[in-house]
Amino acid sequence: MENLRGVPKHTGFISVSSALAALYLSVGPVETFLPLYAEELGLSGLEIGLLLSIQTAMILLAGPFFGRLSDRRGRRVFVMVGLGIVALSVALISFSAVFPALLLVMLLYGSGMAMTLAAIPPMVSDLVPKEAYGTSQGALETIKDVGQTLGPIVAGVVVSLSGGVFFWAFSLIGGIIAANLGLLNLGLRRRVKQE
Repeated sequence: MENLRGVPKHTGFISVSSALAALYLSVGPVETFLPLYAEELGLSGLEIGLLLSIQTAMILLAGPFFGRLSDRRGRRVFVMVGLGIVALSVALISFSAVFPALLLVMLLYGSGMAMTLAAIPPMVSDLVPKEAYGTSQGALETIKDVGQTLGPIVAGVVVSLSGGVFFWAFSLIGGIIAANLGLLNLGLRRRVKQE
C-alpha cells in the first residue's frame, strides 16, 4: 500500500486507470454470459468457441499494430475510440441474434480491446514521472483485476434480477464503459490545463 500511495496523486492516472477498469468490466460478462446467450439462441459449440476466440485473436493480431500507431499519433485517440468501440459492441451483443452478427460484434469488440490495451500502459507512463513507472504499471494491473472481478458479479446480479434476460446485463456494462469515456476525457482535459 505504501508503494501505491503516490500513484493516484499523479494527474490523469485515476482517469486512465478507471478506463482500464471499465474496459475489463466487460471481459468477465462476455466470457461468462455470451456463451449462455449464444446457447439460448441455438448456436453450436463450435460457433460459441469461434465467438470467444475471434475477439482474442483480434487482440493478438491488432495489438502491436495499434501500439505502433499510438506511438506515432498519440495515445488519447486510441484509448477513446477503443473504449467507444468496446462500449458499443458489448451493448450490441443483445441485439445480435444470429451467428454472423455476433461474429461481427466480437470482431469489433476485439478491435476495441486491442486499441485500448495497446495505448493505456504507455499512456500511463507518459503521465507519471519516471521514478513511478513500475509502481504505476503494478497499480494498473491491480485496477484491471478489480474490473475483471466485478464484471461477472454485476452482470450476474442484473441477469438474476431481470429473470435471466441478458439484454440488461450487456446494456448496463456497455453503458458503464460509455460513461467512463466522459470521465476519462474530463480527467485528461484537467491535466492539460494544469500543464
